[in-house]
Amino acid sequence: MKKKSLFLLLLTISATLSACAGNANTVSEKNSEILPSISAINPDHETSNIISSTSESETNETVRAEAEETVATETVESEGINEIAQLSEEEKQQRKATQWALASERAFLYQNPCSVDNTQDIVQKDLEILANNTYDFSHTKICFIGDSITEGITATETTEGKHISYVNYANESLGFERTLNHGLGGRMFGTYGGEDYSIIHNFDTLVNMDSDILVIFAGVNDYLSNVESKRFGNPDDTVSTAGYCGELRSFMKKLQLYCSDKEIFFVLTYPISADVNPDYSDISEDLSLADYIEVERNLAEEFGFHTIDFFTTNILDCTIPEVNSAYMYDSVHPNDFGYCVLGRHIAAELSLYFSQNQ
Repeated sequence: MKKKSLFLLLLTISATLSACAGNANTVSEKNSEILPSISAINPDHETSNIISSTSESETNETVRAEAEETVATETVESEGINEIAQLSEEEKQQRKATQWALASERAFLYQNPCSVDNTQDIVQKDLEILANNTYDFSHTKICFIGDSITEGITATETTEGKHISYVNYANESLGFERTLNHGLGGRMFGTYGGEDYSIIHNFDTLVNMDSDILVIFAGVNDYLSNVESKRFGNPDDTVSTAGYCGELRSFMKKLQLYCSDKEIFFVLTYPISADVNPDYSDISEDLSLADYIEVERNLAEEFGFHTIDFFTTNILDCTIPEVNSAYMYDSVHPNDFGYCVLGRHIAAELSLYFSQNQ
C-alpha cells in the first residue's frame, strides 16, 4: 500500500492566485450551479446500493448478506460510469493527463485564502476531475466509517428518514457496487464517550472485511470531548494504548494487520469554529484541533495509509464566517451544500488515485 497522500501526489506549483471575496447575495445561486445535488436534494431519492448501520450490534455477516441481496436486485446504471468500459487505451491516457493537469490547477487554488468563491473554484475542479475519471468503480465495494458528519444528521432526509450525507454524493459521483455508511453521531477513536461510541472497541462491527475501500472520517469528537481527566497520550509511544494517540495507533495497527488487502483513506477534517478547553491528565498545555490532525496525519503516513486533507487545503475553513454561513448548519456539521462539497471532493480524490494508479 503506497504511503503517499493524494495531495502530495500533485505537482508543486510555486505561483499563487489572488483570492476573491464571495458575494453573499449570490452564494446560494452559485452553489446551486456548481454543486448539483442528488435529484435536487429530493427527499424521494433512494440509492439502493447504500446501506446504513442499523445498530451497534450489526455484524459483518449481516451486512454482507444484506449487501448481496441488494446488489442482486439492483445494478448501477450510470451513462458516465458505463462509458469507461468503452474507452480506448488512448482515450484513457488522455483523460489521465487531463486529470493530472486539473489536479495541479486545483493545488494552485489550495494556496489561496479560504473563501466561498475559492471553495466554488475548487469544487469546479473536482467536478472536472470526476468528468475525466477512467476507473470503473461499479465492481468496487466501499465502507465509510465515521461520526455524525458521516451519518449526515444535519442533512436533508429521504422519505424513509435516511440522511443524504457526503456518502451519498460520493456514491453518486463514482457508482460503487455497494456502499456502506457506518456513521453514527458521537463516534470517536477514543473511549471518552464510552465503548459503544469507540471505533477501536467496535472494530469487528464497523470494519467490513468484504469491502475493497475503507474511508475513515472521524476525530473531531475526540477533540471536542470535554470529560474529566482526559488523556491525549504520546504519539511517539508505539506500545501504549492510552489516550487519543494510543487508541488511534491501536486502530491503525489493527487495520494494517487485518486489512492489508484494502485501500484505506483517512479524511482529515476541516477547521471548525467550535472550541474546548478540557483538563488533560497527562499534559499541561492547551491543545488545538491542529494537534489532533497532526497526529492522525503522521500516524496514517507511518502505517502507509492515504489521507484526504480538508484541514490545510482551504476548501472548508469554517472559522471564516462567510464560509461557515454558506456551507455549515452549525459550527461543526455541514448543511446540504457542505455535504455536497465533502462528497464531491472525496470522490475526486478517489478517482484521482485509482485512475492514475490502475
